[in-house]
Amino acid sequence: MLQLGTGKTTIARKIGELFYSMGILSSSEYLECSASDLVAEYVGQTGPKTRDVLKKGLGKVLFIDEAYRLCEGQFAHEAVNELVDSLTKPQFMGKVVVILAGYNEDINRLLKVNPGLSSRFPEEVPFENMKPEECIELLRRELEKRSIKIGLGFQQPTSSSYIKMMDTLKELRSLPSWGNGRDIKTLSKSLAAAALEAAADDLSSPLIVTVEDTRKALQSMLQSQKARSKGSGPVPLDIIDQAASKAQSQTPSAKPPTPFKTTAAINTTTEAEEPPPIADKLPTKTPDHANPNQCDPGVSDIIWNDLQASIAANSATERANAEALAAQAEQVRSLRAEEEARRQEIVKLEQAAEEAARRKHEAELKEFKRRQEEERIRQLEAKRAREEAEERLRKAQEENRRKKEEEEKAQRKLKEMGVCPAGFRWHRMGGGWRCAGGSHFVSEGQLGL
Repeated sequence: MLQLGTGKTTIARKIGELFYSMGILSSSEYLECSASDLVAEYVGQTGPKTRDVLKKGLGKVLFIDEAYRLCEGQFAHEAVNELVDSLTKPQFMGKVVVILAGYNEDINRLLKVNPGLSSRFPEEVPFENMKPEECIELLRRELEKRSIKIGLGFQQPTSSSYIKMMDTLKELRSLPSWGNGRDIKTLSKSLAAAALEAAADDLSSPLIVTVEDTRKALQSMLQSQKARSKGSGPVPLDIIDQAASKAQSQTPSAKPPTPFKTTAAINTTTEAEEPPPIADKLPTKTPDHANPNQCDPGVSDIIWNDLQASIAANSATERANAEALAAQAEQVRSLRAEEEARRQEIVKLEQAAEEAARRKHEAELKEFKRRQEEERIRQLEAKRAREEAEERLRKAQEENRRKKEEEEKAQRKLKEMGVCPAGFRWHRMGGGWRCAGGSHFVSEGQLGL
């Protein structure tokens, strides 16, 4: 049974221990991450990044907090597609337990992103809001951590002040924005600050929080959350991406989430399944038409197949560039570590030489001096190699940045030209650019860049 005030990390740990005791997992450990740990910034990097996180979670519980963010943006959708694809592969199937944690409506919205996602996460564990009595008990614990006591009024549940406080708390916890333990901790900080301010002139007196203090703080929190609930919710990233291109077809605004309870959707896939068809895995900063696999009327099979081959080749090139940059960065880190190790060794040899000189051991002193000189030479070589690797990495990053700027400039120019009225994204192909629908082509010369 989960104890009062159990946090999300404790939940993940207990689930890991449960599956470990059942023999499903090889370890009781858990790995916590967020959507940003799965989603990359550039085309072609999200898939490998998601797989890397899954590899780290092998034999463990992989706890993805605030999973609703995987609904936001084309790159996040690629992470969802990668999860759906990977969780049925022998490398991961039955070897990792994945938990998608978030508010109920957010999780339901996420499961609609890919038809196969809900089948990969058949188990649902809802966590209802804490009871008012549990909230008060947690508040007491949080205040005691700050050496603050609660007043005697908390022991009189029939008093009018206590009843008013509990009524305010009940109304507050019924709001969609209520955060359970998180809000109780916020409340405890507010009450602690007020108690310290009230006792500023007499710090020798014990700090006490009364029922009336708590009721007023809860009432203030209630008014604040009601005011926030009347405002607009956060704008999803996919809406922001689509608004950047006026040529895109109109997209309905996402309804702001109204969470009532926290839900963890758990993947416990243990048998092989035939993965459903996955949407186009070539995400871009500016999404293609609603159906990226739908060609324009009249486009020949030859042109369409060439276009798809070009898109795949461009994606593979970008992925290879990203992997090369990552490898160079790793080489720089390795060379820096080697250089530091050489420096530490030189320091040790200097200390040993000083000790040998103090004891007047000439033979030892000469040996330490010789080794010290060897390490100094190795350090210089490591420093030179590190500087060369850093310069190569800098040039590669500059070239990568230049290419991306050229790509963005070309995309802007192509949109301004208005050649493709449907607003498809453009892809490099055969000495020019062709829209994703296949029917429009602009040569490099016509583009004028």
